[in-house]
Amino acid sequence: MTVAAGIPQLIKQSEPVFRVRNPADTNNYATATNSAATVTLAATTAPACHKIEGLVLSYSGTPTAGGVTVTDSVIGACFSVDVTASGPVYLPLGWMGFSPGGSVTIALAGGGSGIVGKLNVIGHQIEAS
Repeated sequence: MTVAAGIPQLIKQSEPVFRVRNPADTNNYATATNSAATVTLAATTAPACHKIEGLVLSYSGTPTAGGVTVTDSVIGACFSVDVTASGPVYLPLGWMGFSPGGSVTIALAGGGSGIVGKLNVIGHQIEAS
């Protein structure tokens, strides 16, 4: 394949790459009405740590005080953002890593009276540090 100067060459991958959720990892989804939807990833055994690729979240209507917070049990809150629309919203975290031996809590704030919030953790894995 001839490529003109300055034009990037497209590389065809021979096999697709799929991220598969661990079937044993059932704690990756939470839903709640007018209260926090919370996913807690249990503490690992050091030196292992949790890693998360991203979050998908939504509200059934426009939230009055929407937001999501990610908390590492060792260092505290490490990610927080307001959510002002119903969604769905994808928040890529770039394989965010957490403290070895720690737990992780992800909380989607209550959206208001009668508003259902849904939170999904995408690409969770436990990795040796």
